[in-house]
Amino acid sequence: MIDEEFQYDVKVINAFKSYGGTKVFNGLNMNVTSGSIYGLLGPSGCGKSTLLQCIMGSMELDSGCIALKAIHLKDVGYMPQSLCLESTLTIRETFEYFGTLYNMNKKDIKLKKDELVAFLQLPNLNRLIKDISGGQSRRVSLGVCLLHNPKLIILDEPTVGIDPLLRQEIWKGLLKMVVEQHKTIIITTHYIEEANLANRIGLMRNGVLVEEGAPEDIISKYGADSLETAFLTLCSNQDANKAPLVYFDKIPTKVQNTGKMQSTKLMEAGKKVNFVRIKALFKKNIHALYRDYWLLFTVFLLPIIQTTNFCNSIGGNFKGMEVAIQNDEISINDCKYLNSSKCIFENISSQTMSCVAINYLASLDYTLVEVKDRYTGEMLVNNSKFLAFIHFPKSYTQDLIMYIDRNDDYGMQSLAYMHFAKHNMLFKNQILLDVTNAMHYLIQTTLYSCSNNPKVATLPMEINILYGKDVKYHGNSTAAIFLAM
Repeated sequence: MIDEEFQYDVKVINAFKSYGGTKVFNGLNMNVTSGSIYGLLGPSGCGKSTLLQCIMGSMELDSGCIALKAIHLKDVGYMPQSLCLESTLTIRETFEYFGTLYNMNKKDIKLKKDELVAFLQLPNLNRLIKDISGGQSRRVSLGVCLLHNPKLIILDEPTVGIDPLLRQEIWKGLLKMVVEQHKTIIITTHYIEEANLANRIGLMRNGVLVEEGAPEDIISKYGADSLETAFLTLCSNQDANKAPLVYFDKIPTKVQNTGKMQSTKLMEAGKKVNFVRIKALFKKNIHALYRDYWLLFTVFLLPIIQTTNFCNSIGGNFKGMEVAIQNDEISINDCKYLNSSKCIFENISSQTMSCVAINYLASLDYTLVEVKDRYTGEMLVNNSKFLAFIHFPKSYTQDLIMYIDRNDDYGMQSLAYMHFAKHNMLFKNQILLDVTNAMHYLIQTTLYSCSNNPKVATLPMEINILYGKDVKYHGNSTAAIFLAM
């Protein structure tokens, strides 16, 4: 806070700011007297809007200081140059939304809303923002700025696109606020005739204020017949390095010792969590979603569709893959009716171990098709008719018994044979994994039916893998999609 002897609501002291290699402020100084209208003039692109954002604290200076009398964010009303209104809200809902953000009760919002409607000549309050003209939208934006009765009002070209008669009425209203309510108003404008109505004006050019004072004093000082002529003289003097710069004879002690801009502290004071404001934001978004079907689709329905498609396409096992089977032991149709509970070493057992593997693959939703010979099966796979071909020899079960019981040599003619297509790596990997698991299941079933411990056939090791049937891919992928969004 500044010393009381300096009756300024805003002081900018020796401000510097650059964008890249371009200097926006080059030692800029500015004094805004309490209870007055300060008109900030300057050519387009000279940094007027940037200066206002620095005063608000939404942007920071490279060096220098900005001191404000305002302590709380609700003490400041700011109307930006660009419209920042929700197009799917009505004018009435817009006032109610911003009023709630400033912790105003419903009665105060209604009273102030009715006052602003008369002052700014606003259209029907039930009209949507997107259905009104640009000039009407700027008037609504100005109304939002004035809604919570702020002490410091900052307006960035508020009268652009507004007809001259209404512009004159708005200026009368602003002057009345200054006189009756002791408001402090900073206003940027391109209209020099408007600046004549301000109590104090500043001409910003080349990163500094080349002159600051009452309009009549500036006209008298440079012997001009109008403010426009005086500013042309100032611009010529600046180009010739003859224009005086605005400076301070004495910098307030408390401001001089401030290590951080007070405007930045002002923004930090408004960052506290407030559940009333959260409720207002939620209500505003409900109105927007109710009226904007594309937004509703994008926010809710599209992520659901994306998640569903992702979960159904990625991570799940493939179903219905066609595999050709040649089983010389028994027809694959007869395998459905065989009982695998008897031990293969018993004389009464009619168990065929090839059926155990075939039934296991059938349980995984493979489409198994019997072929007559090995040549036919391989040709069908090579021609992409099937994804794999599996052959079980006629003596597959008997040779397996002899190998286990007598430890005789297990010849190549007794081995099951597999031939698979390689054109699709995902299909190939799943088939290879499932056939390997089918062979493990065959051995474990054999040991179990003969009263042996099936764990004998497994590795004495616990193996954890990052993929496979135990991965909860639906839940994980859903979370990943929402994080990516």
